[in-house]
Amino acid sequence: IGEGGAAALAEALPQCTALQDLRVDSNRMGYTGAAALARAVPLCAALHTLGLNRAGLGDAGIAVLAEALPRCPALQDVGLGSNGVGQRGARALARVLPRCAALRVLGLNDNSIGEAGVTTLAQALPKCAQLQGLQLFGNAFGCGGTAALARALPQCAALQALGLNRTSMDDDSVAVLAEALPRCPALQDLGLAGNAVGDLGAAALARVLPQCVELHTLRFVDPRADSAERPDAPLYPSSLCRLSGNSIGDQGATVLAQALPLCTALRTCGLSGNAMSPRGQAELRDAVSRCPQQPNLSL
Repeated sequence: IGEGGAAALAEALPQCTALQDLRVDSNRMGYTGAAALARAVPLCAALHTLGLNRAGLGDAGIAVLAEALPRCPALQDVGLGSNGVGQRGARALARVLPRCAALRVLGLNDNSIGEAGVTTLAQALPKCAQLQGLQLFGNAFGCGGTAALARALPQCAALQALGLNRTSMDDDSVAVLAEALPRCPALQDLGLAGNAVGDLGAAALARVLPQCVELHTLRFVDPRADSAERPDAPLYPSSLCRLSGNSIGDQGATVLAQALPLCTALRTCGLSGNAMSPRGQAELRDAVSRCPQQPNLSL
């Protein structure tokens, strides 16, 4: 479905009075298609899910669509991954998100949102009272963007799932984020796969993980193998602690091994693809055997 198909679809949508779920992912409709949908979706009073991942929207398409979102009173789940969204698109979304009263899940994965764009979004997040899931993986915003998020996250009382895989985070970035995690009372699912987290980052996380009493999913899995990153995947996958695909060595394994038995909600732990030796792996196996939920361990 290209521009013309999207326009034709948009003409029919207002007549679909019971439509709740509209997914047109992987159809490159561009700005023209986005503009047509922006005129139609506010007339779909029951619409609660809108999937526009990989639709070739760009900043211009995101900007025109953003203006329509606050006029969709039931809209809860918006997927805008892989659309070439940059700072301009992030700024357009930040302006309208606080007015999307029902919004619970926002997917902005695999775009071009850098430090400035994430900083702008972070300022809007505390005003999104119902937001439960935010997927930002695949955006290279590094330590500056992470610091902005760390300031905002404790004010997002409903936030349960946060995807930060492949966001150019290093040990310093993780240390900044870690300080905020115990102050995120609802956080259950944190994705940090495909970053450059080493022993120092692991140590920073280990210090705070026992204080994150709701956290059951910590993902450091290689994102190419992580099905939970798919835009159509469930918001809350099975309870996991996945630390794979980073650079955690034996020192990091030791501090994580000390923390894991104190993580009362942990059920599955994946640490494959790191730099630990058989000794570090043995420490982790022993630690997992002492976890309250007896989580599965992959190394």
